Amino acid sequence: DHQRYVLKLYRHGIRLKTEIAQRLTKIPLAHRVHVLESGIMSERQYELMEYCEQGSLRQYLQQEKPDNAVLRAILLELDGAVSSVHQAGLLHRDLKPENILIRTLQPLDLILTDFGIASALDATQKLTGTARTLHYAAPETLSGVISAKADYWALGMILLEALTGKHPFNQFSEAVILHQLATR
Repeated sequence: DHQRYVLKLYRHGIRLKTEIAQRLTKIPLAHRVHVLESGIMSERQYELMEYCEQGSLRQYLQQEKPDNAVLRAILLELDGAVSSVHQAGLLHRDLKPENILIRTLQPLDLILTDFGIASALDATQKLTGTARTLHYAAPETLSGVISAKADYWALGMILLEALTGKHPFNQFSEAVILHQLATR
């Protein structure tokens, strides 16, 4: 049909948890990538997803310095998306510009993708592993006890990066970032 799609093939033995997959369907398509088909093929899970021609927020921020109106639109889009993830009973846990896709630029329409380490949010706090992208990780992720606030920390770091044109931890090693998160 001359349409473009994205095929995500999971590594052997890696599967999206059934509970997570079910909750993902509760997130409105306005806030998440549209998964057209998923299943198992040759013992590997796959997902066939919509293709977002505009790319990721990371690509956009590398090419553009957003003005105040665009920064406000980014905030509103991401706030709505993160809120809908939490309403579906999930924590994204890996919110970063690479996992935010742009459906359209005018008007700005941002959607979330890559829920590979998402967790079910069945309590106020969640004990979980420490898998995350350190540049966007909330300090409490160091302990493995997180809440919905961790996704909002990541949203704040994304906005700070968009506002200043660089991430505040860019020049730091992982050890220094961990020290900053633990002590400051």
